[in-house]
Amino acid sequence: MRWLPALRRIVVILLLAAVGWALLLFLVQDRLIFHPRAYAAGDEPPTGFIPVSFTTGDGPQTAWWVGSPAPRRWWVVFNGNGGVAWDWTGLPAVAADGETAFLVVDWPGYGASAGSPGRPAIQRAADGAIAAATARHGALPVPGVLGHSLGAAAACEFAARSPVRGIVLAAPFTSLKAMARRQVGWPWCEVLRHRWDNAARLEEIAVSASRPWLAIVHGDADGVIPIAMGRALAAAHPGWAAFIPMPGAPHDAVWGADPEGFAVLMRR
Repeated sequence: MRWLPALRRIVVILLLAAVGWALLLFLVQDRLIFHPRAYAAGDEPPTGFIPVSFTTGDGPQTAWWVGSPAPRRWWVVFNGNGGVAWDWTGLPAVAADGETAFLVVDWPGYGASAGSPGRPAIQRAADGAIAAATARHGALPVPGVLGHSLGAAAACEFAARSPVRGIVLAAPFTSLKAMARRQVGWPWCEVLRHRWDNAARLEEIAVSASRPWLAIVHGDADGVIPIAMGRALAAAHPGWAAFIPMPGAPHDAVWGADPEGFAVLMRR
């Protein structure tokens, strides 16, 4: 049994390494999930982007209004984890019909907004942006929500707690925990703090009294979030969720394959 002390030392070293790795993942996960981008000083917004300023507990925030000041339909837009409002350069063309508008929410720490991103902070930003837009434009119809990637999760959470007329999810995951498991495996995915779960939120929305319509769009060349996740979300709700595959579209250019189809969907 002379080997027992050596075995114990090996076990202790492995346990300490495992605990250390789990602690490191717990501490740095915000840097892995969120990739804040600020607008450079002196840069001008794209044509048609009107700032909507407001303040939350995270500090001064700025969202962006695109389109009619009195729209027939409008969308609250949630960016992906590395995106900002000014990336949505195709929105003015969609809003050129005079009946469609968009409120693009820059997360805290992104664009011209102060603070740090996170689930509660993003929802505070969305609520503040809607309140500020309503104060400016007066009574507005019930909005739809459009979310890309991680923003699809924010859109689902918003729709689960507020009335919406439609939901469009672009390149969504089933849950952030499932994505973490793909990246770091089990049990390390269990240290995840941001438990966005699109599958669970859609289950809640599906049984709501005023269920909105739902479309899920995913590129088959998505190298970040597999298209199988978008298909799985749609397959869980046959007869409700419309699944729209985008041939050849990568993660960050879901709409590039069919901008006209995007316009039709937004004007629905």
